[in-house]
Amino acid sequence: MEELFPAVARFSAHARVKGVSDPDYFARYFAQGIPPDDVSDTALAALMDDADARGANSDLTTFLTTGKHSRTDLTLRKMAMWTAGESQPSRLITLGLFEAVLAARHSLDTNGLFSPRDRAISWLGVAARQLAPDVGASPLLAALTSEADLATALEVVWAAAKMDAHTNAPAPREVLTVAERLAEQAVHELLTGLRRRDDDDQEIPYHFHLLFGVKYGNTADIRAQLLDLFSTTEVTVEDFAARCVTIATIMAAAPIRRLHGFDRSSFSLLIPADDPFYHLPLQEGVDTKDLAWANRRFYSRGRLSSDVIDDRIADTDPASSDAKTGHGGCCTAHADPIASNRPGEFVLHG
Repeated sequence: MEELFPAVARFSAHARVKGVSDPDYFARYFAQGIPPDDVSDTALAALMDDADARGANSDLTTFLTTGKHSRTDLTLRKMAMWTAGESQPSRLITLGLFEAVLAARHSLDTNGLFSPRDRAISWLGVAARQLAPDVGASPLLAALTSEADLATALEVVWAAAKMDAHTNAPAPREVLTVAERLAEQAVHELLTGLRRRDDDDQEIPYHFHLLFGVKYGNTADIRAQLLDLFSTTEVTVEDFAARCVTIATIMAAAPIRRLHGFDRSSFSLLIPADDPFYHLPLQEGVDTKDLAWANRRFYSRGRLSSDVIDDRIADTDPASSDAKTGHGGCCTAHADPIASNRPGEFVLHG
């Protein structure tokens, strides 16, 4: 494969000769040294040693969040190859190293289709999957909750809990235990946000909280909590529907976020089929660039109508949501809810 397609050789364990033919080392032969946007193997090894010992307080966290974005990207790529055993020196993943990258995650660049932030999430997911059987669920959960906000913790565990693409092996039991505990936190934050109604922070990715809660939590319990909220407070089904509206980022010179679909599967799983909301007519003239909760409520009306065929987004879990509910879903293709730079949102290429 590498002889036929040389471009893929940079990702091969057999090709990491660190010579002039290696894209990650090519510039050094002409700069006669380590370029400013590069990182030497010796320096990276020292940074990882420090992270092993000091975790989030290490120099690696600072190194990842300062300097050129290209250097951060290269550092994360080299770390991924070393910890996967695809290049020498081979390194073990430690809880300290995990915490160091996790602490840097929020300050990383988000530009591009596979940004340093995306690369960090990918590595953290693999790391969590490898660490969990050794360190146990509680230390892993403690690291996630102390060094990351809830949305980031959900992203990492979502990535870790996926079936291994190479071996088709399921996630370790410890990862699923962490997922179940985080699902409780995700649902709690969703319910807390619902109580604030239109005064709630519209930047919180509640749709991702909902997806995570449905996938790893107790759906019957979530449904009961929602129904109790509707009956004892001023929170309405439309307030919940607003949190089921999905958002997409249109990638252009100036990226645009807009309302782009409705998660029928999660809504139908949690809201009884006899609720009047299912029969509301579709609203015309909605400003899809207005992300306010009141406008999301307006947008959500009529989205369960069978004749809504435009602006549908991908179902994020083809193996569960529609199968559980028996509903047709809202999708024309499948996608990953952390495939964009905001968890639970999607990327469109305009």
